[in-house]
Amino acid sequence: MDKINISNLSGKCLVALPTADSNFYETIVYVCSHNKDGAMGFIINKPHTTFTFSELSFNLPFSNQFGPSLPIFQGGPMERDKGFIIHDQSYSDAKSFEVANGISVTSSPEIIQAITTGHAPKNFMIVLGYAGWLPNQLENEISQNLWMVVPATHELLFKTPIDDRWALSLLSLGINATNLCLPIGHS
Repeated sequence: MDKINISNLSGKCLVALPTADSNFYETIVYVCSHNKDGAMGFIINKPHTTFTFSELSFNLPFSNQFGPSLPIFQGGPMERDKGFIIHDQSYSDAKSFEVANGISVTSSPEIIQAITTGHAPKNFMIVLGYAGWLPNQLENEISQNLWMVVPATHELLFKTPIDDRWALSLLSLGINATNLCLPIGHS
């Protein structure tokens, strides 16, 4: 496997190890921005259990074609009421930001309208909130073995079953998730 350059992880995924903060227990974070000012990403494997797309679109002035079956992901512990759509390039508007490898992020009412009226990107996920790191914080966390880095593929982001993403990401690195143990020590 190629050595990953941790000075720019935009377009990669972080796989939380058992030593990571409890906010990130068994999570995968898609990193959409990483530079000298810090990093930002979205958890892609923790759907909301009480908040549905129907509730999100209830107050919008257009109909919802998906109903309650469309998952909304807990994107991270920061700004949990702010929504983002991670999607392929079959959709683009002035507020779309291309991250890498044909994956973009958009946060606009227009993309929600496109989704609810049947003009959604071919592949997409809706996240509320995000994960953020200060300058050098993410690099330090990686050096402390809190995260492993894997490629962010279309398969992982859009096709892999949600409940399998964490374990399969580790397996792609040759790590069997069942062999990992929680940290021990004094609290």
